[in-house]
Formats: sequence, structure tokens, C-alpha cells
Amino acid sequence: MRTGPAVGSQIWRNGPELANLARVPAGVETESIDGNVGRSVGEILALGGTPDVVGGHLGSIVRSGDAVLTSVATDVTEVPAARPVDATIRRI
Repeated sequence: MRTGPAVGSQIWRNGPELANLARVPAGVETESIDGNVGRSVGEILALGGTPDVVGGHLGSIVRSGDAVLTSVATDVTEVPAARPVDATIRRI
């Protein structure tokens, strides 16, 4: 499993509502945003027509066959259109 560091911030923004989800990152590989990834994220945001940097970063690291786990599916639905990969979005 992979994620971006800002996903943890989004988990905690809702307090105890997502407490179970907050346990997941301990076993997850975190991929940071460097200069090259930042450019890729910006391109994905432009193509997807969304300002959501966290969703854009997720879109840059998702690979074919991945399952994208999210509590707010609308945050990431624009990303696959910008960078088509064979991934499944699962609301949890």
C-alpha cells in the first residue's frame, strides 16, 4: 500500500470520525512530493480540473491494479480521468 503524507492530515481533520482509518498508515509506504512529483501533480490537477493537491498526489502514485481507499470518493474521482490507470476507488 502507498499513500502521500498529506493523506494523514486529511484523516485527522475529522477527529474521531476516522479513528479506525488512522491506524492504517503504520503499514503503508509513504511517498513524498519532490520536485519531479510536484510537477506531475500539477499536470494531473490541470488535466483533471481540480485544485485538490492531495488527490492529485494520490493520482500521481496510483498504479494499475491498485485499490484507492477513501472516505470521500468525490475527492479522488477527477484524478483517474486525468491519468487513466486501471484502479478501483473504494469508499470506506
